[in-house]
Amino acid sequence: MTPDSKVETVDMATEQATTVDQQGKLKKLTWAMYIAFAVAPASGGLTAFVGVILNYLKKSEAEGTNYEEHFSWLRSTFWWSLLLGIVALVLTVVGIGILLGMGLGVWYLYRLIKGMLCLYEDKPLKPQKA
Repeated sequence: MTPDSKVETVDMATEQATTVDQQGKLKKLTWAMYIAFAVAPASGGLTAFVGVILNYLKKSEAEGTNYEEHFSWLRSTFWWSLLLGIVALVLTVVGIGILLGMGLGVWYLYRLIKGMLCLYEDKPLKPQKA
């Protein structure tokens, strides 16, 4: 083994350790965002705003990792929930908004539960095409 190959081996080990450490931090951050979204209904949506702000701030760190899909999933959940929530609120005047709001709640729970299960099991959110 040459001295150059020893240095290269050490560099690769350091790089792998850094990647594993970064992956661990991203996984914890992703869990924190899911939890923020989960308690959002009890906080009047405030924690969802915190979660989506964190999401946008750390988006570049998640690019190219297993967590990029979760970040995108949570951003979509936030923006669609906000839009449909506003529509449901407006339509409450004519009565259909209550049904839309209930449907939104079920959809929101589905998105959070599916995302959390996939995160816990380290599985992709969307099935891979054959």
